[in-house]
Amino acid sequence: MEEQLAAAAQLPLKQEVVILRQFVRAQAKIITELVQTVEALKHEVGQLKRQLYGRKSEKRIKDASAPVEALPVQKERGKAVTKRDLGHVTEKGLRFRASAQVITIEVPLPAGAS
Repeated sequence: MEEQLAAAAQLPLKQEVVILRQFVRAQAKIITELVQTVEALKHEVGQLKRQLYGRKSEKRIKDASAPVEALPVQKERGKAVTKRDLGHVTEKGLRFRASAQVITIEVPLPAGAS
């Protein structure tokens, strides 16, 4: 491209203007294509971020414009099995044995706090 521009500089002014206009049109076309590519990639990154960091309902977004392989289906996760009995909480709060150790932790106020 630099060689063509240098060669155009050697031509008469009217021909140089025509060649430079062609270069400007070609560059404008390239810029338009690059802007479209950037916008498409931004859209895809946004979808992937929502899928990764969004709420669970957003993780399974099916977009007609997105390729299927870009949005893998997340497996449904089951609930963890509770290993304690259901009587661990009463109307008084958590239930502990009488032999449970009681620890009192005093936290001093930070300097300058009132």
